[in-house]
Amino acid sequence: MAKYDELCTLYRAAASRLQEYETSCSTFIENFFAGLTDFLQSPENALQFHLLTDPLNIETALPLAKAINHSPDGFYDVIFSLNIHSGDENDRILAAARFKKMKEYFIIRIGMSRKEFQIQEPNTQKDVYEYIFTAIKDYYQKDGFIKSLPATIGFTI
Repeated sequence: MAKYDELCTLYRAAASRLQEYETSCSTFIENFFAGLTDFLQSPENALQFHLLTDPLNIETALPLAKAINHSPDGFYDVIFSLNIHSGDENDRILAAARFKKMKEYFIIRIGMSRKEFQIQEPNTQKDVYEYIFTAIKDYYQKDGFIKSLPATIGFTI
């Protein structure tokens, strides 16, 4: 085998590993957000996904697959919002989640504080969901709560 052919073979193997990694991460992320919707018992359209841009455009929602951004540090970033309704009024919670597959577990980082969770088993994200729920609940229960203006962000996790 020529040296060039050997390099081509190595490249194909590396590309195949990358494809498997990306598929595994995408599946995990999709399952994570489906689980969050179930955990919050929210309507499916309450959770929306946004492309990571500067400035951030939260008025345009995308399918989850199009909102996933692969960062140079190996994490997959997802910007999402949760629309909270009370009659005719609503508020929007904005959050960032970062996902990275390690050899035997996934790392999930939530929000500006980058609260980190290690998930070793599929469908064991309840602690992450509880963290998100509690952060939102605490925000609405605090004395200094001020309702957001239309088309702005009420709270960022």
